[in-house]
Amino acid sequence: METTIKLARPAKAAANFFISKGLAENAPLTPMKLQKLLYFAQGWSLAITDEAMFDEQIEAWKYGPVVRSVYTIFRDSGSGPITEPAPTYHIEGKLFKGGTVRSEIISLVNKADRDLAEVVWASYAGMSAAQLVALTHREGTPWYKVWQEYKGDIPKGTDIPRSEIKAYFKQLLAEI
Repeated sequence: METTIKLARPAKAAANFFISKGLAENAPLTPMKLQKLLYFAQGWSLAITDEAMFDEQIEAWKYGPVVRSVYTIFRDSGSGPITEPAPTYHIEGKLFKGGTVRSEIISLVNKADRDLAEVVWASYAGMSAAQLVALTHREGTPWYKVWQEYKGDIPKGTDIPRSEIKAYFKQLLAEI
């Protein structure tokens, strides 16, 4: 019997793609803008390919959609620019037996994901974080529906249903 192992697709890989693009173009991202780009990348991926670009859930926070793991990595940047991609740490050698720690930067490995992320970058990177927040907060968006459901008092850890994100972006795709 053959076993297929699906490699995890962390949101950090997509985040690193956008951070690297911003740094290369001398337009570093703030954590808030990064979160919105991740949301749009995930939404368009679900709408176009029927697959998520990354495995992690997007939560509904006060200022819009957030991937908690990415927030945690970059929260120390505050409202300032992110100055480098997030490393992934590996242990080389046997754990607890003199292994050495090394880090590497992970990014999107799937060409389709990279191509889609390029389109998201071209479409949204020129907008400010505030403009992107306005897009995610529009009436009828998945975030807005969660915000309405909880009357603006969204409990910590509340996911935006992936099915809602997919349906919303499929609707946008149909309108194009």
